[in-house]
Amino acid sequence: MVRHELVRRNKIIGYIVIGAIIVGMAYLAYWILLAKEPNSRFQNIQKFRGGQAPVEVIYRTV
Repeated sequence: MVRHELVRRNKIIGYIVIGAIIVGMAYLAYWILLAKEPNSRFQNIQKFRGGQAPVEVIYRTV
């Protein structure tokens, strides 16, 4: 009986760990997709992904 409860507890812990990994990967994918949008607040993330952050140039007309 004790062995059965131990296996059941380990299975529940395993499912929690797998679920946390899946949720973490989904969050990371969502975060990376936000960085690809043109007017994103997270454009500096591209530096961490090996690219350069886009530089916006503002021209003033006099």
